Amino acid sequence: MQSRALWIGLVVVLFALTQVPTPRASAQDPFPDSFMRNAAPGSSPPNDGGSVLVVEGQGAGIGGCPYDLNTIAYITISNINAGRPTVTEISVQGPGNCPGTVQDWKNVVLELVTNVENSAPNAGTWWGGVMLDEESETGFGWSSPSEAAAWYEDLNAAVQTLMDNTRGISRYYTESFTGIGDWDIDTFQSVTRSSIAAPQIANSNMVSLTNQLRQRTGVPVLVT
Repeated sequence: MQSRALWIGLVVVLFALTQVPTPRASAQDPFPDSFMRNAAPGSSPPNDGGSVLVVEGQGAGIGGCPYDLNTIAYITISNINAGRPTVTEISVQGPGNCPGTVQDWKNVVLELVTNVENSAPNAGTWWGGVMLDEESETGFGWSSPSEAAAWYEDLNAAVQTLMDNTRGISRYYTESFTGIGDWDIDTFQSVTRSSIAAPQIANSNMVSLTNQLRQRTGVPVLVT
């Protein structure tokens, strides 16, 4: 999903809609007054001077789903080495779309992180890390919302451990979306875990879940 998101702790664009409190970060705010813009592999990145580039990575090559992981990593590394604030998005698809297992997705993220860390000396300064686009609906290849949640919880636990051991600012984000009635707040919080939550505010259900998550955790969220 195309995203226009603020970096952690910045003024949230959709504040009036979501009513999510937006305290500013200080030392944790590596790119003040910036926002994020997606760019699919092969397309020209936005040239507006103030944005963080989000390299789109749907499927990351699992089961023939676009895009190729080597291409995603190459674009990520090139932008980091050019001194551009960069985040890499991976759209985690279910087995109905991209045949594979949870372990396959763990391997995708591990390979991406290893390539970036080895090939971009300044990754700790310019790479915000990995953004996982995780959605509960059948269009993402899931047989049920509970199946989606179980996969995401397993994957995110591994990604959290992986990113906790990376350099500098690199972290992981969950760009979550759930249809009305799919996930309750307990499941939503379990899926987002200790990530930087970046929920997709596309319906009233997501407004409610985002507010509840913010009230429960007390930490800043991104809004996409």
